Amino acid sequence: MSEKKSGNYWFDVPQGPSKLPWQEVGVMYGSEGDETCDLCGTYWKEGEDCHHFKFLRMNVVMECCGAVIDRLYREWGSRFTSLQLHQFAKDPTSRDFLLLRGDLDDALRVATTLICKVITDVNQAQSRLEAIGMVAGFVQPSDKQGEG
Repeated sequence: MSEKKSGNYWFDVPQGPSKLPWQEVGVMYGSEGDETCDLCGTYWKEGEDCHHFKFLRMNVVMECCGAVIDRLYREWGSRFTSLQLHQFAKDPTSRDFLLLRGDLDDALRVATTLICKVITDVNQAQSRLEAIGMVAGFVQPSDKQGEG
């Protein structure tokens, strides 16, 4: 990040880097410079590693203004997801949902594995608690009998 280009930008200064793993969902693209952030005007020279994200036809450099995208996601992500799922339920075979179908399949597979692990852990903990309760039940009556 080297200089600020003159122009009409949303922000006078960079808003901070993204802290979310956008690379996991393939929506940001790497670059080796010659990028200008359309939100703050920061110019990234050739050879400077940066990642950009298209937002409302603007080029957002994630290292200087990715925090804006993170905030939009935190505030609106679940609403957008909910709307998309409602639309998907009405026409699940639509080409509009090609990526969603793949993402849902992957997410449900991973989630099912994690849920099964939690269920196993809870069952094991419950068994241990029952065993402790049984031991406590045997110990308690004998203590009372010794007092009388």
